[in-house]
Amino acid sequence: MCRCMKHSLTQGSNMESVNRLFADLVGTDPYTGVEITIANCESAYWDEDMVPRLINQALDEGEKFVGAAGLDGLRRYDVTLNVGLSSSHVWPGFSLDPATISRLCASGAEFGFDPYINDVPDIECELNTTDDFTVHFSAMKNPDERTIIAKRPLRECASWIEDVYTHWVFREALKFHGDNSLRGFRDKQATLTYYCRNYSSTNCTDEGCNTCEDNCVRPSFSLSRSTIIRLNAAYASFVYIPFTRSQRRRT
Repeated sequence: MCRCMKHSLTQGSNMESVNRLFADLVGTDPYTGVEITIANCESAYWDEDMVPRLINQALDEGEKFVGAAGLDGLRRYDVTLNVGLSSSHVWPGFSLDPATISRLCASGAEFGFDPYINDVPDIECELNTTDDFTVHFSAMKNPDERTIIAKRPLRECASWIEDVYTHWVFREALKFHGDNSLRGFRDKQATLTYYCRNYSSTNCTDEGCNTCEDNCVRPSFSLSRSTIIRLNAAYASFVYIPFTRSQRRRT
């Protein structure tokens, strides 16, 4: 039986209004094979902390749905937690802390983020790169120095970023301590970062278009179960940093 819980978050400080922002926790009924919506949480406002808030609210409703089994009980539903954002002139960057990632891991969920932003704010990439997409896995070498453990660039970004690039980065990170494990990063504030170029066009009339003549690209991405498991093993954070242009050449 489909059971849908719906909540709405209200406006706070430093929030921007959006057309739509939601987190859906969906799964497959293990008895009928039918896709069901377990939780739907929405907000009319956006800030950098709203994504983890909505994720945790959806997981709270998921715990209520399965009862005493807790988050682990969601595994039998093969759940996916999707966050969608539709708006104008908002910077869609966000981060997930290790506690939120741990809860996603406990539920066995995959995670997806699908932003549709018209008129993306002009943000310069903090990396010196011309690539559309770069995956970084970094950690604190000492209290004052963050080290890039592994990275993987993608010259041109498609409309949906494949998780395989993250898999390659973790393969390199697993070699770092010589024990084929990520647990050595647990006390080093490890972070998986996506730097992703966003293009937008005010002339595009199709919200889902990514092939129009105006080169309108709104990249979406997913974190697979294996990626979330590895993030949790490293007690790592996840950071999504969208940008619109590369650094200007220094003369």
